[in-house]
Amino acid sequence: MRACRCVYHGWKFDRSGRLRGYAFGTAGTSLQAKVRLTAYPTAERGGVVWAYMGPKELMPPEPDYEWTRAPAKYRFVSKTFEHCNWLQALEGGLDTAHFVLRA
Repeated sequence: MRACRCVYHGWKFDRSGRLRGYAFGTAGTSLQAKVRLTAYPTAERGGVVWAYMGPKELMPPEPDYEWTRAPAKYRFVSKTFEHCNWLQALEGGLDTAHFVLRA
């Protein structure tokens, strides 16, 4: 079972959010039984990590967009800083006239 560790405190949590170990104290203590994180289901598709943070009974299927199935050599990710309203940046980014095609 895969786990993650807090780099600051050294606490280790499993995928369900249960505390599995920590830098001080002894395993199996009442602290270990009480401490939990909220864990969310994730999926990796197309180089993006998708997380579902809603109610379990309403969870949709994992994302399956065409671009997530394309080989990595056909995907390109960039990062820009735009000094404008976030909605203007979103609208401009969705306009296909702004895409640069690479041969």
